[in-house]
Amino acid sequence: MNIDEIRKKTPALAGLDDATVLDVIHQTYYSDLPKEDLAKYLGYKVKTEDKKPERSFAALANDSVINAANSAVGLVKSGVDLFAPDSGISESMGEFIKSGKASQSDKQKYLDSQLEQNIAADAENDGTTMGKVLSEVRKAGTYIKHGLTSDPAKLVSEAVGNIGPFAALKKGMNALKLGSGSKTAVSGTLSAALGAGEVRGNIWEKINNTPDEALIQKSPEYAALRESGATEAEAKQKIGADISRNFPELLAAGAIGALSGKYGIEGMAAGVAPKMGRIASTAVGFGNEAFQGGVEQVASNYGVQRAIPSQSLAQDVGLNMAAEGMPGAVTGIAYGGNKTNAPMALSGYQQDTIS
Repeated sequence: MNIDEIRKKTPALAGLDDATVLDVIHQTYYSDLPKEDLAKYLGYKVKTEDKKPERSFAALANDSVINAANSAVGLVKSGVDLFAPDSGISESMGEFIKSGKASQSDKQKYLDSQLEQNIAADAENDGTTMGKVLSEVRKAGTYIKHGLTSDPAKLVSEAVGNIGPFAALKKGMNALKLGSGSKTAVSGTLSAALGAGEVRGNIWEKINNTPDEALIQKSPEYAALRESGATEAEAKQKIGADISRNFPELLAAGAIGALSGKYGIEGMAAGVAPKMGRIASTAVGFGNEAFQGGVEQVASNYGVQRAIPSQSLAQDVGLNMAAEGMPGAVTGIAYGGNKTNAPMALSGYQQDTIS
C-alpha cells in the first residue's frame, strides 16, 4: 500500500500533501518506527525540507473566524433540523460548514486530520462492554489533550461560535425589556429546541449517509420497505426523518437542553443563569455541556438503533461529551465572576504562534 491508496481510503487525509500524510500516519500509528523506514515501506522518499505545515497570524485569524462561524451555523442548523432535517436548507448549511473547512489553512487541516486519525485508533476495541467503555474514555482523553495542547485556538473559537447566538438573544431580550421569567422561558425553549434538533439531525444524517445496500443488510425495516416498492429516498425518509418515531429521544434531549438554557453556558450567555465565581462557572460549563453532549449522543444512537439494531448506544458518547464539554469550560472561564460581555472577552484571546 502506498500513500495515494491510504489517502483515497481515508477522507480526513484528502487535500494533504504526501509529506503531511506521512507525518500523520507516523505520529498516529508508528511513532516507535523510524520515519525513514515507514516512508520506504510506503514508497515515499523523505526530503530534507519536509516539515509540518505552519501558518501565519493572518491564517490563524482566518481559521479562527471559520471555526467560530461553523459552530454558530451548526447551532442554527440544529434549529432547522428539528423541523426539517431532510430539507434543502439543512443540506445547504451542512455544505457551508464543509466549504469553510475546505478553505482553511494546511495547518488547520493537518491538526483536524491528526485528531481524526488518533480518535480512529482509540475506537478500536475487543467488542466487549468494558472494551467499548475504555474506547470512549480514550477518545475523550484524546480530544481533551488535543484541544489543550495542539489546537487551543480552535477550542476558543468554537466556544465563541457556540455562545454567539445566545449572546445576541440576550441583547434582543434586553431591547424588548423582557422580565426575568420571560427571558428564562425564551432561553430554555431555544436551548431545548436546539438540543432536540441536533439529535434529529444526527439520526437523519446517519441514515441518509448509509448506502442503500448497507441499509438493506443492516435494517430489516428498511429492507421490508424497499421490498414493498418504496424508493431509496422514501425508505430513508420513513426510518430517518419521521419525527413521531423519535419523539422520546427528542424529548429527553430537549429536557436537558431546557436546563442548560437556565443553568448552563446558554443561560450564562443569555444572561439568565445564576451568578457564580470563575471556578464554579468553569465546572458548570464543562459538566453541563458534557452531560448534555452525552445525553444527545445516546439519544441519537438510540434513534438510529430503532432502524439499525446493530447500532451501539455507547458509540461516540465519550467523544461528544468532551467535544461539548471543553468549549463549555472555556465559556465558563469567560463568564465566571465577569459581568462584562463574554464574547468580547473571548474575542480578546490571542495566540502568538502555533507550530
